[in-house]
Amino acid sequence: MDAGTEFSMKLTDGKTLTYRIIGINHDDPAGGSGKAGLTFLTTTTGIWSPMNAIDTNAGGWEKSELRQKMNSGKIWNLMPSDFQSKVKAVKKLSNNVGGGDENKNAAVTATSDKLFLLSYSEIAPHLLLGILSLDFLRGHPVRGLQRQGDGEL
Repeated sequence: MDAGTEFSMKLTDGKTLTYRIIGINHDDPAGGSGKAGLTFLTTTTGIWSPMNAIDTNAGGWEKSELRQKMNSGKIWNLMPSDFQSKVKAVKKLSNNVGGGDENKNAAVTATSDKLFLLSYSEIAPHLLLGILSLDFLRGHPVRGLQRQGDGEL
């Protein structure tokens, strides 16, 4: 297996989720040492959910309803049980307070997550370096965006 290798699986609602390897020995395991073996990125899901019910990022990733849905709620429950049994939680760092540059380090906290969103710093370097090209978009499609109420979880 190499970075970029693509897979698919059937979700419990009958839809198909496509994902690919984006990291090998990249993330730190939540309850141990070393590195987690593989990190995946979904490329097609049809899953959409706001960060919080009131469409804000208040509380950051750590306190978000989306995080709860992805790790033990509606989104997690879409994953087949054989997949769930193989996924290991990793430690993710995020700024859950905000406040700009003057507060960026004090606000960083660690969460233990099985499913998570890519962080701004994992996406933004591509945008800032001008690598946002048709090839980049083909490799990182944005899928499943729907209006609130249209298939929202």
